[in-house]
Amino acid sequence: MNYEKPLLSVVVVTYNHEKYIAQCLESLISQETKFHYEIIVGDDCSTDSTQEIISDYQKKYPNIIKPIFQETNTLNVDKKNFSDVISAALGKYIAFVDGDDFSFPDKLKEQVDFMEKHDNVGICHHKMEMIYNDSFRWGRKKYTHYPHKENIISLCEYSTNLNCIYHSSKIFRSDLIPSKGLCFDTDKNALDYVWIMQLLIQSNSMIGYLEKPLGGYRVGVGVATSKGYAVKGKRGHMHAIQLLDDSSLCNKRTVNYLRSITMAGFARINLQLNFFNEFVTCLDEANDYFPLKKMNKLYYILKHYPSILSFMFKLKNRFYF
Repeated sequence: MNYEKPLLSVVVVTYNHEKYIAQCLESLISQETKFHYEIIVGDDCSTDSTQEIISDYQKKYPNIIKPIFQETNTLNVDKKNFSDVISAALGKYIAFVDGDDFSFPDKLKEQVDFMEKHDNVGICHHKMEMIYNDSFRWGRKKYTHYPHKENIISLCEYSTNLNCIYHSSKIFRSDLIPSKGLCFDTDKNALDYVWIMQLLIQSNSMIGYLEKPLGGYRVGVGVATSKGYAVKGKRGHMHAIQLLDDSSLCNKRTVNYLRSITMAGFARINLQLNFFNEFVTCLDEANDYFPLKKMNKLYYILKHYPSILSFMFKLKNRFYF
C-alpha cells in the first residue's frame, strides 16, 4: 500500500459535532477499499469535545487521519476551514463528508470505481439515507429520490431536473479545481453548490449518479437552520445559477426555471423557520422567474395565510418518509 500519494482524499468539515463526529470518522476508517486514502478533518474551532474526539482518532490512525484545528471560527470571516481541507488534499479524487453525516462501508470503493471507469465524469454522487431528528420524524428514514435513472447526465440535464447533489455524497476530480481556486465568498453560503457549478462549467464534464444509497444525511442539524445562514445560502445558490447563465451552457428558459425552483425552495425554508415576510418575498420572486406549479403554486395562492401554510407544511413533512 502506497502512503506517499493517496488515490483519494476525504475532506471532513466539522463544528460542534461531538454527538456525530465519532460515527462519521468510524464510518470512513472502516471503508472496504484496496487503495490508499487519507482523511483530512477540518475543525472550525469547536467549543465542545469535537477536537478531543478527532485527536483520539488521529492517534489511533496517524497514517490516515490528518486534523486541521482552526484557532478561531472561520465560517463568517474567510471560510478558511473549507479552503484549508481542500488545499491539503493530495488525492486524484476528493470526496466530501460533513462531520454530522456518515458513510456506508462500500461508499469510497463504489465511487472511485465509477470514476476510474468513466473519464468523462467530473463529479459523482449517490443516493443518501435521510436521518430525521425533529419532533415530527424522529428516527424515520427516507432515501433521496431523483427524477432520472441515468448513471451519467450533463450539467444542463442536471439543472433542468434540479437534482440535488448532497454535500456528503459527492466525489470529484481534483484537477478540475479552477486555477484561481474555488469560491470562498464570505457573503455566501451553500458554497458546495457554487463549487459544483465552477467545476463542471470549467471542464464541461458529466455528472455521475449511483442509485445505491451509500451514506446517511442528518436533516435539520447544524447552522443551516438559522435565518442568517438561509439568507447567505440564497445568495450562494443564485450566484451559482448566475455562473451557469454566464457560461451559456444552458438556455435562458432552463436557467430561469432553475432560479424559480431555487427561490421557491428558499421560500419553504423561510416558512419552516416562521419568517413569513421572507417567505412571501421569495415566493413572489420565484413566480416572476417562471410560473409556479403544483405545491409551490398552492403556496403562492395561500401566501397571505401563514397559519394555514404552516399547518400544511408541518402536515406534509409529518408523512414525508
